[in-house]
Amino acid sequence: METTRRDQFSHRAKAVFYARLALDAFGVLFLLVPSWASATTPFLTWALVIYLVLLAGHVTSYLWIDHRGDHVVFFLSLCLDTVALGSVIVLTGGLASPLMSGHILYAVFFAILYPHPLAILPPLLLLPVIAKISQLTGIEKPGRDLLLLLWYSGLDLIIVYVVVYFDLQENLQFRNILQFSSEKQRLGRVAERQRMAREMHDGLGAILSTIKIQSEFVCELAQDESELKTEADELQQRTNLALAELRRAVRILRDDFDLTNSLEELIGNLSSIWKFEARLITNLETRQLPVNRQLHLYRIVQEALTNAGKHARARTVTVTVMHDEKPPQWVESGLSGSGIRLEITDDGRGFPVEQQKQGHYGLVHLQERAAEMGGACRISSAPDEGTTICGWFPNEEEA
Repeated sequence: METTRRDQFSHRAKAVFYARLALDAFGVLFLLVPSWASATTPFLTWALVIYLVLLAGHVTSYLWIDHRGDHVVFFLSLCLDTVALGSVIVLTGGLASPLMSGHILYAVFFAILYPHPLAILPPLLLLPVIAKISQLTGIEKPGRDLLLLLWYSGLDLIIVYVVVYFDLQENLQFRNILQFSSEKQRLGRVAERQRMAREMHDGLGAILSTIKIQSEFVCELAQDESELKTEADELQQRTNLALAELRRAVRILRDDFDLTNSLEELIGNLSSIWKFEARLITNLETRQLPVNRQLHLYRIVQEALTNAGKHARARTVTVTVMHDEKPPQWVESGLSGSGIRLEITDDGRGFPVEQQKQGHYGLVHLQERAAEMGGACRISSAPDEGTTICGWFPNEEEA
């Protein structure tokens, strides 16, 4: 919305600039009127200087458009124009001057560029100043000037009311259009996610279900304690894991993902595959986390458990996912406030953390996911001493 208002100001300011250039050109014509020319002859040198200053101000304000402070620069240049116009009006008859139409035009400029009731103050305050100067110079006609003062003041107020009203209506309509467009895009994304979920469930799900049935059939045919039996059991376990992952992906696409239930299911599946004991400690049952944040936490735990079983050959694994009011001591001072504390500890073979094997990017991906959530990740391990992965992820509004 703010970007639109800035674009709106830029377009309007450029249009006003060209209008002011036209006024500068027409301003020279008043010298063709003998009475006006004779009134300005004593001030001709100063008038020429002021004219050039105003022209320079117009160009400067134009060049300043789309730069920092352009609203203020343009406003000051308009105020300078208004003062100069008031001086010419006083010289050419005061409130009865034909050049008072220029005052109306500048009232329109102020209202268009700054659609706020207070923006009309510069041209409105100019009217009593002109009236007072006319009184001091002796060109005032009380009855007529009072009527003209009220007339031009009323016109200024009408102008600002009309412009501000239509500007508010235009912005309201634009805001409604933005909301409608945003809602349409959201519904489009939901429909696309649901379509992808259906395709995955009906296509890939059917294939995995067939593989599962075939693996079960092979298990029944294979002799007990044979190599074929072992391979068929592992195939069946991995097929079950793939089906569980597919169901989880479908839930994510349908915004029906629950971290606690998914972690319990994941721990159960991986512990049966890699033959380790695992337990989950969490207090997130009553907390609502964004789906993308839940998914990041899930993937970090998944990667850590896979490493614990595949590489570390761990016997026990403990997964702790807690919501705490303050970060743990190892977190740098830049992260504060409440957030999610994640700890995954195993008693496996461990490894020297500083020696990252080429082609193994699991730990790198853990740290990248932590960074995406605005958090921090620390990995502690040594040969034959197990591994501990710690993570701290501040709440999104605090990240």
